[in-house]
Amino acid sequence: MKFGPVVNTGQVPVPGSVSKETPVGRSKIKGPFLHTYDAITTVDIFDGPPFSLNPTKNGPVVLHFLPWHRTWSHSLITGGVFGILGGCIWGWKAGVVIPLAFGAHVLEDQLGHMGSNLFWPLTKKRFQGLGKMHAIDALPNFLAVWICCLFIFWDTYRVMEDPTHEFGLWTLLVYGIFIPLGCGLFLHRFLFRGKGPEKGGGRFCR
Repeated sequence: MKFGPVVNTGQVPVPGSVSKETPVGRSKIKGPFLHTYDAITTVDIFDGPPFSLNPTKNGPVVLHFLPWHRTWSHSLITGGVFGILGGCIWGWKAGVVIPLAFGAHVLEDQLGHMGSNLFWPLTKKRFQGLGKMHAIDALPNFLAVWICCLFIFWDTYRVMEDPTHEFGLWTLLVYGIFIPLGCGLFLHRFLFRGKGPEKGGGRFCR
């Protein structure tokens, strides 16, 4: 554990709060444990992120980040239940849209490191995430919002009686998603290659 500068609510270091020698705290852990999140975790602003230590039979102690998060609220079954309720109240279209939107959110989060309990209440543990992005990454968050905006635009455009310009859904996907996404991924890889944080990736530690 390293103690850095004091930061404000914008995560900007407070001038004069950095000590000349960085204090370091260490504590030995008996036996192996499985670290499922980032190897480096930053604690700042008002509170630090909580962890839980869960022992397993004849195995390591599993370190879970934010154990209360992404449980029942990130279950595909929960989305299906909401879809049934929405269908009974607003009709079959709502019964289709609600679970699809809910499931898209859950599956997008599954691309991260934390994972989700995809089949709560049938399962009790979160499935390990794919580790492809972080929740604070700007590009995937912007892309998700952008795609939602495009589909809202398409849903409005297709019922217009006399549009100024006519185009199909495939044209919208190519110029609205595929080309910008390709350019964005290229720039992101070019500008930030080699600068990603160290990842835990389910490592065994002693």
